[in-house]
Amino acid sequence: MPFRLTQLDIVPKFIYFILFLLFFQSACKPESDRGTLIEPLSESDIVSADYIEPGIKWGYIDLDGDLVIKTQFDDCRNFSDGLSAASDKGLWGYIDRSGEWLVKAQYRGAWSFSQNRGRIKILNGKYGFLDTNGILVLDTLWEDAEDFHEGVARVKKDNRYQFIDLEGRLISEDSWDQAFGFNQGYARISNGGWWGILNRGGKMIIPPKYDAIGQVSENRIPVQVKGKWGYVDTLHELVIPAQFDEATAFQEGSAAVAKDGKWMLIDLQGRPWQGLPRPGLDWNYIYPLGEGRWAVQKNDSFALMSPDGLLLSPFQYNQINAFHEGLAVFSKDDLFGYMDENGRHAIPNIFLLAWDFHEGVARYSLGEGIGFINREGKSIHNGLFPDVRDYHEGLARVQTVTR
Repeated sequence: MPFRLTQLDIVPKFIYFILFLLFFQSACKPESDRGTLIEPLSESDIVSADYIEPGIKWGYIDLDGDLVIKTQFDDCRNFSDGLSAASDKGLWGYIDRSGEWLVKAQYRGAWSFSQNRGRIKILNGKYGFLDTNGILVLDTLWEDAEDFHEGVARVKKDNRYQFIDLEGRLISEDSWDQAFGFNQGYARISNGGWWGILNRGGKMIIPPKYDAIGQVSENRIPVQVKGKWGYVDTLHELVIPAQFDEATAFQEGSAAVAKDGKWMLIDLQGRPWQGLPRPGLDWNYIYPLGEGRWAVQKNDSFALMSPDGLLLSPFQYNQINAFHEGLAVFSKDDLFGYMDENGRHAIPNIFLLAWDFHEGVARYSLGEGIGFINREGKSIHNGLFPDVRDYHEGLARVQTVTR
């Protein structure tokens, strides 16, 4: 029988031919006819894409309570060296005292200036420092960084800690697993779980050999050996043997220590102060308040104590805060006031909330907002705000509702 093409044989082959032509034409189209390629988002675009505008903005008031920089920022920090970090649309920059941008918002993070250096975090997560002209003077090299203090900043690179000076120079080529910032010319550092002390010149005055180590103060350093605390001096000479369960730094010749559950104050040679008839007289805890004063806890109450172990008040307080500018916040009968270094109530406990003094004034609340009082306990202006922070360089950041 001769071979014949039927209609059923022709139709499928014709369809395949048409599909081939369509595919060929599509493949031969110029790039512009295929639609626009989608470019990957920049890190700045990603931040902006995630941005949600807050309904509450921040600005600044002066000492008269007047709004001198309008509430326009998503967030902001305290003024320092005449500048403040501020945030807009998810990015950070710096403003001057008129509220104008010295450095436009472009960083993932920015912090208050310290020693004429402003710490910034760029979009890739690295840290660097600007000067007060807004110029990048220390390049963005570090995985982490702290503000400058005592002319030195702690930085982190390759998961190791080091210290740099104001020009970005390393004070020591060594690096550490962990480190704390400098305090009174010394820094605590750690390698392999052991702790030591570095001085401002980059010299290791105490090698990493202790279980733990406290801050240097009055030529005494608390050190922990096999779970017990003692004290060495800055020449690494043992001054007070390791015998205490807990120990604090010295202030004005005294340190608080605990032994067998009993707390007491000791002098620079480790002797209990004679002011204590029985060391640890049923006391639960002793902690420093600064300016040579200590808070003593007995059950649920607190008292004020002098450097030589004399009680300056009865056990009558719910809490006592550290001293700031000569006054300490206390709570009594669930209301807050301020005491002086002798335990006198300089401002009676009439506030629902109270904060530490800063630049001669302190925040308070009676329940209708937050205001400011002076050292006599009088309001410095009539302003009451939903949220406001301490004054720095005569300006306080304040929050208002915009929608």
